[in-house]
Amino acid sequence: MLDTKSLLGASLDGKSEAWDNPLDVYELHQSTIDSLTNLCAKRFEFEHILNVPKVRTATEVRMNLGKAAHKAVEELINNDSKIPLGEVLQNNWNALVEPYVENSIVGERLSDEYNSDVLAAISWIHNEFDPRFLRSEMPFKIPEIWQLSDILKGVDKRWAFAGSMDLASFDEDKMTAKIVDMKFREKQQYERNKSSSQSSMYALAAAYHGFEPEFWYVDIIKGNVVEQKIDLNPKKYDWLYTKAAASILMLESNIYPLNTGGWWCSARWCSFWNSCRGKYEQDDSADSGIGS
Repeated sequence: MLDTKSLLGASLDGKSEAWDNPLDVYELHQSTIDSLTNLCAKRFEFEHILNVPKVRTATEVRMNLGKAAHKAVEELINNDSKIPLGEVLQNNWNALVEPYVENSIVGERLSDEYNSDVLAAISWIHNEFDPRFLRSEMPFKIPEIWQLSDILKGVDKRWAFAGSMDLASFDEDKMTAKIVDMKFREKQQYERNKSSSQSSMYALAAAYHGFEPEFWYVDIIKGNVVEQKIDLNPKKYDWLYTKAAASILMLESNIYPLNTGGWWCSARWCSFWNSCRGKYEQDDSADSGIGS
């Protein structure tokens, strides 16, 4: 049986969280890179560098629905204490979603969606993975990323890639790895999945330790499962390195460019809109755009 700690070199006790200040730990998570380069670096600065208090947004309940589903799936996979399914579902709903529900009718609809999403995810996992080899929330760390590519050659030698895989299965005989990231969404985000740094970073973690990786997104949408396999090629890894280098430059120079050109720049999606763009203009885009 694989030892999570020895396989990918990340201590369960010492691993950083995705939203720790990267400059405190010299670790880049996929979410950090994509927030800085794909979305809005200024938003990242408000939240994780300056620690500006968040303002609740209209979409926060939807985001927390996904968090609750992720947590419930993880607990059910690693359910050594045999907590009943209904109790796991209810506990995570109460902790992560219920406080954000302001309308009882909407709450009932979201509760039904949440329950069906978790059940669909668990069913898919049982059909796709041998439980003997399945790992959930598997931490990894790739140290000294300056060695990975000439693109990163000039970065501080302390910088590392780090993260945690939703689901992973490793075949030590064939030296292959299947990595899956689950997304609980209202609709599929095919292009957004393709452009994310997640697939290349997570696949790189397996390849770094000698495994031939494959990466899948599994979108759970109102009880339905949509699979998307990501093509892993050298250009995709080079794009990860390029975005990582740009992220490190922003972090170390303390310059975080504003990006107002997307769906995220509105009071509906950004908890810091009023502290930023909202100080100067009305939010005309509050109801436009797509979700996560």
